[in-house]
Amino acid sequence: MQEGKEKLLKESLVHPEYHFDVKLFYAINEPDLCREYLRQHRKVLEDYGIKNVSSNKDTWMHNPHVLCAVIVEPATGEMVGGVRVQRASKDFDLPIEKAIGRLDYKLLIDINKHAPKVVAELCGLWTSNKVRGYGLSTPLTRFGIHMLQKIDTNWCLCLCAQYTKYLVKRHGFQEDERYGKKGKFDYPDDRYIASVMSLTPEMKDPSFISEKKLMEDLRNHISTSREMISCHFLKFNIESCLDV
Repeated sequence: MQEGKEKLLKESLVHPEYHFDVKLFYAINEPDLCREYLRQHRKVLEDYGIKNVSSNKDTWMHNPHVLCAVIVEPATGEMVGGVRVQRASKDFDLPIEKAIGRLDYKLLIDINKHAPKVVAELCGLWTSNKVRGYGLSTPLTRFGIHMLQKIDTNWCLCLCAQYTKYLVKRHGFQEDERYGKKGKFDYPDDRYIASVMSLTPEMKDPSFISEKKLMEDLRNHISTSREMISCHFLKFNIESCLDV
């Protein structure tokens, strides 16, 4: 990781900005993008020795309640990151239900109990090792939060690894200790620990305020956004295919 940051620092002296294309869309409208998303996501997991993840199937590609955001490198056209938002429905289980529902039935009961309201999950976040050190996970999380606002969710869940918890906590999520071992599960196997994170209107952490300006920009459909991450600049050209 340190080597990647040092490389970026040297390159940033010559190339002060890194440009990426971003596309927000409904999964059912972009089958080719979805297939590439799934292929690249699986490759990242396999690079870390993680295979046969129960929630990483292709059913979401055919789900009308799934919204996606992908980051593409313009020079190569290669997809280098993605995130999804899935709204709960009677026809499709949320990824978190498939992943850990069998380990704690209370989670399934509570999701079903909230069914009259809008329950959703922020899921499938990945970045390619090719752009390791660029800090793309942060803007992807923000794009995910933006998509959540599109479906006006009352309760959003997220199952994340320990090293990505801080990303969603910055956006108001809190560890939900009602499930598992104070919010933690051995997932996808006993080599790893995953945490259940929740976001409801009344749970927003004060640190969420620091993200408010960018979220307002996204809501107002600004075509480009610029932010400084670590020691370098990232610039995104955003194309939204979501209903306004």
